[in-house]
Amino acid sequence: MTKLLASHRPSWQVLNELAKTGLAYQYADAMPVLTDPDGANQNVLDALVVLQQFYKAKNENVMVTYGPMASGKSTALVKYYRWLKLRQIPVIIYKHELDAERMRGQSAVTVKIQAGLNGTDTQVEAALFHQLDEVIHRLKAKDLAEGVMILDEFMFAGEGAIPIEQRETMRRLIRACQKKPVKLVIGGLFSDYRGVIWPNMKRIIPLADRLIEFRGRCVEFGCMKPSVLTQRNVTISRADGEVITTRPSHRLEKVVRVGTVLQGVAMPDTYLPKCERHHEVLSPAKAKGLDQKFGVDMGDYKT
Repeated sequence: MTKLLASHRPSWQVLNELAKTGLAYQYADAMPVLTDPDGANQNVLDALVVLQQFYKAKNENVMVTYGPMASGKSTALVKYYRWLKLRQIPVIIYKHELDAERMRGQSAVTVKIQAGLNGTDTQVEAALFHQLDEVIHRLKAKDLAEGVMILDEFMFAGEGAIPIEQRETMRRLIRACQKKPVKLVIGGLFSDYRGVIWPNMKRIIPLADRLIEFRGRCVEFGCMKPSVLTQRNVTISRADGEVITTRPSHRLEKVVRVGTVLQGVAMPDTYLPKCERHHEVLSPAKAKGLDQKFGVDMGDYKT
């Protein structure tokens, strides 16, 4: 698996080859007809079946699910959590605190994971974490003696950590889960707004026993091809805060910026699922030129 990743080929090519092993699953269409009252589509329900199989499988400890924003990742994890709860299987779900900023006003200890089309029908309460060492400590402190642990927004964990140390921390987490035994399910974005693979996802995928790649649908007008990338649009505003328009981010902007997902309509500070053809990342010079056209200086055009 590591050899495949070393080639830096697109993730869907890697998944196509891994699928031959029977341990990788890919869902190319994240927007078929809705078949579930929670707003989940058939691909999400199919992914749920794979997650259920993973729980029952012997000698499998790590499942990684990933894809672009608005592809159904969190919906599948929430439905899996509910499936486990319904069967009284011990489960705990963690969400990285960086993503919790979207839910301002909620507890500093827990946050609701929002998923689905309207973000209200598929909510579960998740504990917050920052570093993987925190999760390992809680696991050893018997937060969970057996069952399933779900880590959402895994790509943010230990941001800026030394790669070799972070890789070893991941291995320690997996070993801690194996001793319990606890099944580990990880969810996150595969790449950032530039299309660059998140370091944490690149490190954890070779350690996984099963993979699920989700895809959304490109929201570019008239396209609707499978989306494998996430585009970030930022606001161009006047000094008084009045929004003028939006534009794609340029490649030197801050990578982590909390925003929202809106399918089909471009709004300020939003993330949009896009296919490779329509995914846009501007150069700093082009972004500056667009901003100056509207008499705005964003002040972040590093070169």
